[in-house]
Parts: sequence; structure tokens; C-alpha cells
Amino acid sequence: EHGVYKIKCKCGHENTAAFPQGIVAPVSYGPGVQSLVAYLSVRQYIPVERTAELISNVFGLPISTGGVCYLLEKVKQKAVPVYESIRQLVLEGKVIGADETGANINGKNNWAWTFQNPKATYIAIHKSRGHKAIADIMPEGFEHNILVTDCWTAYFKDIAALHQLCTAHLLRELKFVAGQYPKNTWVQRMYGLIVNALELRKENKLTAQKSEEITRTFLLLIEEPASQEIKELITFQKRMVKYSGYVFAFMDNPEIPPDNNGSERAIRNFKVKQKISGLFRSKGGAEIFATLRSVIDTAIKQEQNPYHKLHAISLLVQTE
Repeated sequence: EHGVYKIKCKCGHENTAAFPQGIVAPVSYGPGVQSLVAYLSVRQYIPVERTAELISNVFGLPISTGGVCYLLEKVKQKAVPVYESIRQLVLEGKVIGADETGANINGKNNWAWTFQNPKATYIAIHKSRGHKAIADIMPEGFEHNILVTDCWTAYFKDIAALHQLCTAHLLRELKFVAGQYPKNTWVQRMYGLIVNALELRKENKLTAQKSEEITRTFLLLIEEPASQEIKELITFQKRMVKYSGYVFAFMDNPEIPPDNNGSERAIRNFKVKQKISGLFRSKGGAEIFATLRSVIDTAIKQEQNPYHKLHAISLLVQTE
């Protein structure tokens, strides 16, 4: 709360002192409140009503739910340049992991996309789950990047330097089929081959000879006639034939992760937020979460305090 002096001159003119810089309205929440609201909502997943209640009860600062939404939008707007710099930082990485998940916006399904590397996480909202979303979010393409993804077809419509399929996804599929058809040896051999490659990579025992042996065994395995009675197995084998060069790319390059767990961790935050709040009431609300979550996750990857990062962003502009 700020008070200013006002005095009337003998000539009749009234003089009023100036408020501190950044105080431009009768009710004006500063960078401390702005960053706290953003931190509670996006990092700690606290819903709007509870955020307003917490700030009122703990700090004695009455604020409406509309005020909370206004401050979130305000911080998001200030974060736009940082958000774009994060996108560029992702594109600069040699390896990019990508994933997508449904985002419920006022009852309609949209998609939250993430593109990330060890230094940065970029999350964006799009109404499409197809290649159009990738083209709109990353129009530069991935000609100089290695993409680590699941087998969603949209990822393979772009020209990339190389692809790596998520082996964790492949093993889950194989484990499911093995549970349904425990006597099928093809599934067991494929599962064992991938696990063996992962163990050798983990133990740093992958040699050129070992990689060649695993690749050769894999190529022979996908050429074997699959059981026509097991539709899941036929589909899986066809996919392995189609993407045969993308299953064991990680063996020849230590920079390529064998799974897409980093992207799954990044995109899981949307599911956590939706589980707590139910849905996003507007596309703008989802975009706020995507923008500020990108800032927070990138700060964490760079070993920075996420609240301090939000506070620094809140200080960037002090005009309404």
C-alpha cells in the first residue's frame, strides 16, 4: 500500500506527489505477487480459486479469481520473448525429443506438444494432432536434428537428419503381446534383443562388432514370417520393417537416448494439471500453462530456481 502527499498552494493549484515507478492503478499487483501466482498455478498446479484463497488467507491480500487469471496472462505476455528463445534453444540441439498429449479445453480436445532436449523444454498448444501442428510449431523443420519419438506417423513426414524410436514404447508393446501369446518365440527374441542392446549401452560395452551383430539379428528377425493369427504381431512387425533404420540408432551415437522418457516427463505436467483442475476453460488458459511451464521446466534443466526465473520475468515490464 502506497500513500502520497497532496497539498494546495496559496495560488489555488493542487500539487500531488508521484507514486513509485510501476504503480499505475488504484489496485496494482507488483512482480512479487505476479510471480507467486504464476508459480503456485503452474509449478504447484494449484487451481485458480485455491490460489486466490491462499494469497488472501496467508498474506492478507484480497484477490479475486479474475485477478488471478489477469496476473497469469500478464506474466505470460512478459514471458513471450523468453518462450521464443526456449524454442530456438531446442532447435539448436543436435537431438530433439518430441511427444504430444490431449488437452481438454472447455470440453473440446486439443493437443499439447512438447519438443525438448537436455537444455530446454518447449510446450505448445495446437488443435491438430497431425503434421500441421508440427509445421506450425516448428516451421524450420528438423533437417539438422535427430528426432526421438514414438511411432506416431506425423513425426516421420518431416525430413530429419535421423530418427530414433522410443524403445520403452516398443518393449511395452512386446510385453503386452507376450502376455497374450506366451508361447510365441518371435516376441521373446525381439524383446530380448532390444533389452540386450539397452544393457550393453548402459554398461558402456557396446562395440562396433556388437552393434553389427544386433543389427544383423534384428534384420533377420523382421524378415521371418509372423504368425497370421496374431494381428498385433503382424502390425508390429510391419512397423519394424518400415522403420528398421530407427530402432537401434542409439547404438552408434552416445548422444542419442534410447527412449523418449524426457518428452513424456515434460508432457505429463499437462495431465497432472488437468487431473487437479478438470480442464482448461479457454485456449488462452492452456497457452498460459504451456508458456510458463516451458519457462519453469527449462529453468529446472539449467539448475535455476524456477520461482526466481518467474520473478525476473515479472520485473521485465511494469506498465498496464
